[in-house]
Parts: sequence; structure tokens; C-alpha cells
Amino acid sequence: MRTLKIVLWIAVMFLLETVFADVIGIMGVVPDMLPAFAVSFAFCERRTAPAVYIMLICGALTGSMLGRSFPACVLAVACAGLAAHSLRSAVKFVPVWLKNAVIVLFMSFLLASAEYIFARATITPHGLFYSIIPYTVCTTALSCAVYPLVKRVFFKETEVSRLLRI
Repeated sequence: MRTLKIVLWIAVMFLLETVFADVIGIMGVVPDMLPAFAVSFAFCERRTAPAVYIMLICGALTGSMLGRSFPACVLAVACAGLAAHSLRSAVKFVPVWLKNAVIVLFMSFLLASAEYIFARATITPHGLFYSIIPYTVCTTALSCAVYPLVKRVFFKETEVSRLLRI
């Protein structure tokens, strides 16, 4: 059942990102749903093998989209997912959703910069402010929304307020 849920989530996110890009785009910027899902899943998964499979599948699907650099997407998603999987219990005093957001922020910035450089062979201020930074912000905001959903749907964990404990 869990595998079916994962396949359905990846298929729905891939369809949303490819077919309905005009609908979900914010000011012309479409956030990457699959890498945000892969990093969130890697944070929650305790075993390495399923997390690696999800990272590679999401990276390959992201790289297969038109106009994307396949090796850059696979490497960025795999590195971000492995960093997430290894850092999930490393720093105890930082909340997991914040670690998730920071890793997705760095991953999306590096991926957008690499794709912009591959396409234009240089970085201009116009490209930085109108292409790279909006993409990074949208993907990071999406990862903050995806993480609690992944945690609840796949791992049945819910956040309990520490203020209400007696």
C-alpha cells in the first residue's frame, strides 16, 4: 500500500509540474515539486535504500522535463536527498522542517544557477533576480508545505504541541 501511495504521489506531482505548469506557476515561475518531495521523504525515512530510490526516481523525472539538464537534476536531487537523510538526526536543536527548507533552498539555488549557466553561459543580474531567486523561493516554500504532508501520509507522524502537554 505504501509503494502505491508513493507512486501515486510522484505521478500526480509530475503531472502537475508538466501539464499544469501554467496553472501552478507564480509569476511565470514553476516550483519543483519532485525534488521537494524527495528531500522531505529522505528526512522522514529511516532506511537508506528506499530514500535513495525515491531520490533517483524524482531526479530522473525532473531531469527528463523539456529544457532541463538531466545530469544536473539527478545530481542535485541525489545530493540534497543524501544530505537530508544524513542530517535528519545530526543537529538535534534545529527543527526538521527548518533543516528541510535550508537543504531545498541550497539545492534549488544551485540547480537553477547551473541550468541558467548551461543555457546562457553567464549569470547576469537580470537572470539572478528574475529567474534564479524566484525559482529558489517558490521551491523552498513548496517544500515547507510538502514536508508535513509527507510526514503524515507516509509515516503517520503528527506534530504534537509541546505547550499542551501536562
